[in-house]
Parts: sequence; structure tokens; C-alpha cells
Amino acid sequence: MLRITLTLLLFMGSFFTFAASSGLYQAEVLLADTNTAERDAKITAFKEVLVKVSGSRDIARNEVVKKAITKNSSYISQLSFGEINEQPSLKVSFNSKQIKHLLTQAKSTYWSTPRTKLLIWVIEEKYRARTIIWEQSGSEVIRYLKKSSDGRGLPVSIPVGDFEDVTSISVSDLWGGFVEPISLASTRYDADAVLLIKVIQSGQNSSKIRWTLFDEKPQNMVMSKQGPIEGTAKGSLVASVSKVMNDVSDFLATNHAIQLGGESAESTLISVTNVQSTEDFFHLESRLKKLSSVAHLQVDSIEGSSVSFNVDLLTSIDEFKQELAMVSQLEAVIAELVEVQPVPVVNEQMHSTLDEEPTTSATEPATIAEIIAESVMVEPVESKPEQLTFRWNG
Repeated sequence: MLRITLTLLLFMGSFFTFAASSGLYQAEVLLADTNTAERDAKITAFKEVLVKVSGSRDIARNEVVKKAITKNSSYISQLSFGEINEQPSLKVSFNSKQIKHLLTQAKSTYWSTPRTKLLIWVIEEKYRARTIIWEQSGSEVIRYLKKSSDGRGLPVSIPVGDFEDVTSISVSDLWGGFVEPISLASTRYDADAVLLIKVIQSGQNSSKIRWTLFDEKPQNMVMSKQGPIEGTAKGSLVASVSKVMNDVSDFLATNHAIQLGGESAESTLISVTNVQSTEDFFHLESRLKKLSSVAHLQVDSIEGSSVSFNVDLLTSIDEFKQELAMVSQLEAVIAELVEVQPVPVVNEQMHSTLDEEPTTSATEPATIAEIIAESVMVEPVESKPEQLTFRWNG
């Protein structure tokens, strides 16, 4: 019976590690008692998933992501209702491919799986007594650790506290941060890194935490030339634990997340004529960037008073066209009415004649193309997608 119980405890620890890493694209949010509860819960869930997948707590500040947040329904793959502590909740699952594509458009980071499996040793000092906190202790510290790690998509496990754990490490080993016994006691667990957390309870709702992260496998800790990462947190217990896990997750994400590019599945060219001044150009550019369907905008070419932009989209081209129709200064130009002038053939005699013509004086006023070209980096675009043509009436 003892062997069965210990096996079950170890399985539960392994299951928790798996569950934390498999729920990157899911979130469960409490439903408030308001008319907009479901909409607000979807937004909150979307932001939580983006933080987990990107590894960045600031992802919601990204301009591309801000626009996508208002259109979060297009990223949802499944919805269901549940309960958290007898309070109604909304469970939301998001499409992993669409989320990654959004992060690519946003030129954000992407923290892939499998992620660093973190073994956490917790020792608590309370009323001048020090105790090791095990997985099944029912401690609030463990509960907060699980919640915070899940919020960052970090797979963690806590030592189960069985006979082998109890006999392989002591309170003084952990409190003193002695690497060799911590390494030996951790080796039995399938971990990529070890986190030591010391919690000092100094009052009813006040605590201080000192933490040490060994960012390597337990068996490599003793001989490692790499020093551990350390930090502190203080305040309420829940706030302190949350800060610790955020700091650790930020460190791991910085070292393991990859930078994505800015490619887009939907893109188009938009050509705008009658751009007569730099004020016109920057006003036009600003209006286009603010459209919720636009992920990125890049100048493609400038010819006289015409400016072409290469546009990466968050939505379909049809939705982009609908938004353009709402911009009062833009007047659509019917493609059939645009006459393409043939390019004349220039022979060698004409070349020599042209060579003799004087160049433009430096004192002559610059054209709008020259003015804009000085302040805008025009990058060549390899392939030309569908082009839309408008006239600017600014």
C-alpha cells in the first residue's frame, strides 16, 4: 500500500508538470456580474494566453496586439463555462497557429515548448520555526506557486516529501543553500533547473522571500562554473510569490524565447495619389497605421505626388477595404480608369542629347518625392501583391 501511495504522489507531481506546459493556449477567467462580463473575460483570457506564449508580460502594449485584442473572437477555438470556488467562470481555448501568427506580425517573442522543467524547493520560517513545504502539504505557498507558474506557462514540480526526500536533505541544507545536498536530492526528479525559495512570514499578511535559481540540471550543479541567479520579494504572500515566479519566468524567457519576424499571410499594396506635401504624407501614414486591420505599414515607392505602401494585415483584404472606405480623405480610384502610359524607346542618339542637358539647379525647390525620401527609408519589396489605388483629399 505504501508503494502504491508513493507512486501515486509521484504521478501527481509529473501530471502537474505536464498540465502546466499543455495549457499554454487555454485560460479560465471569473465572470463578473456585469452586462459585459463575457466580453471582458474573453479579453482577459486572450491577454493571459499571449503572455504565456510570448513569454513577455508587456505583450498587450504592442501596437499590433492592441488591435488584435479588440478582435479576439477570431482567435478563439472553444468556449465553455465552469466554476472557480463556486463562482461562475469562462474557459477559453485559442487557436495555436493563429496566436503564433499574431506574434509573428507583432514582431514579438515566442517561447516554444518543451520549456524548462523547474523543480522548486520551498522552506518556510514562521514563528521562528523552519519547515520544508512539500507538494501535498496544503500550504498556501504551494497553491500560489502553482497558480503563478501556470499563468506564465512554466512547468513546475514540487518534491513530494516521501521517505527518500526526507532522508536525503535537511532543513539546514536548504536554508543554508548548500549546493551538493540540494543537487543530490533533486537528481531523482526530471528537472532542467532548480529553484530554492525561502519564505519568511513576518506578520499576518506580510512576508519576505529570498530565492535562488540554479539554471541547469541537478546533476550538473556541483561542478558548474555558472553562478546561480538570486532575487528577493516582499509584501503579501500572494504578491511576493507572484513576483518571484514572474522574475524567474522573465529570466527563462529571455534566455529561451525566440524573436519572430514580421511576415503576414495577408498583404496588399495601396497607392495614393495627390500627396502634395510632407504634411499630407505623414497625415496619410498616420491614418493608415491607426486602422485596426493594419499590422505593419512600409513605404514601397514614391513617384512625384504618388506614394505606394506595402501593408501587412491582421484581417482579410475585404475588411481592410471596408475600413479604407471610412477614411473621409481617401477617394477610391477605379482601376479601369487608370491609364498606363507606354514607356518610350530611347535610342543612343537620344541618350547623347539627354546627356548634354543641364542638371537641375540645387537652388530649385525639391519635389514632394525628394522631401519624403529624405525622412523615410524606402525598402524594396520582392513580390507585388494586389494593389489598391486611392486619391488623397487632405
